[in-house]
Amino acid sequence: MTLLHSIRVLEVSHAVAGPTASQVLADYGAEVIKIERPGKGDIFREVPGMGPTMFLAVNRGKKSVALDLKTGEGLALFYRLVDKSNVVIENLGPGVAENLGITYSKIKKENPGIVYCKIESFGKGPNENTPAYDPILQAAVGIMSTTGFPPDRFARAGISLVDMSTGLHASAGILALLLRKRETGIGGELRVSLFDTASYFMSYWVAMFDLFQRDTFPLGSGHIFGSPYNLFKTKDGHVYIAIASDAHWQAFCSKLGFSDLLENKNYQGAQDRVRLKKSLERTIAQRIAKLSDREIGSRLRDSSVPFGVFNTVASLLKDPHFLSRHLLKDYQYSGKKFRTIVNPAVVDGERPFAKNDPPQIGDDTEKVLREILDLEKADIRSLRLKGVIA
Repeated sequence: MTLLHSIRVLEVSHAVAGPTASQVLADYGAEVIKIERPGKGDIFREVPGMGPTMFLAVNRGKKSVALDLKTGEGLALFYRLVDKSNVVIENLGPGVAENLGITYSKIKKENPGIVYCKIESFGKGPNENTPAYDPILQAAVGIMSTTGFPPDRFARAGISLVDMSTGLHASAGILALLLRKRETGIGGELRVSLFDTASYFMSYWVAMFDLFQRDTFPLGSGHIFGSPYNLFKTKDGHVYIAIASDAHWQAFCSKLGFSDLLENKNYQGAQDRVRLKKSLERTIAQRIAKLSDREIGSRLRDSSVPFGVFNTVASLLKDPHFLSRHLLKDYQYSGKKFRTIVNPAVVDGERPFAKNDPPQIGDDTEKVLREILDLEKADIRSLRLKGVIA
């Protein structure tokens, strides 16, 4: 995909949020130059218990330049790259960009038309100097108050929900500013915080609190507005059933042969089923437990009943529908092959994804300095000997 082939992005970030933002741009064809610390690189290049897996998921198709921004020469090279770029994405800890001298106020003096995206933990306010990771934000805004099981067995979502969605919001904002720049010549500063993104997920819970004075609580695997609306154990696995309307209920009972429940006046309306949620779901659980995943799937597939067979990663990678979506692509890193899930969009019948492997630290340092900044080999060698680059 080459929709953004004319866009050059400097990414000064680590972990997940910033790299996700630039990964989206790379998927659509932008040239992404990832600035990393010589010898260390992105902090998620190697994580205890997970190795490089988190890094590999959001750094495909990028160029790695190992550049020490704490040195005068390194900073000067960075600003020369800024002058030849369209976008800067900064996702460092609180105060780090200020200490390095790579804030928007300074960068726009070098390149007035730059689109500068700053990704923060909490954003301006009492907690602005507090660093944070995904589960901290899940706890801080109340997401964690809705997950887990009653009364207080709270649990984090087992994915980088806040980090990745922050990156997605950032990429959307960047594209909007690039569109404005194309029309007016004016760049701009975009600020996206993990805290604000996490709070955005709580929008309808806030409305519910205002309208009904009802606070959040752990939902387990169910929800409060439908019944049956939960994960049910089958004879050989689990299946999620989500009955949110009378039409769903009628089709569900008809397809699975639960005519007695359909005729039961206690379950005629959605409000009735929600009011009797515990007893109804207990009855459904007893019946679903006698059926296999295959039986349920064959009866409910192509019906109007919202359902899904439960998967782990191992079973997902064999799931016929998942495989039919062509989301898996093959890559290599450190001589090892791995698969990852790429961009979920489909544009004009084509799925956009960066085809090149994730880079090793400094893979592209010399090439970028030579081809973009016109540095001579002798100059590059000198910078390497000084430790400015790697």
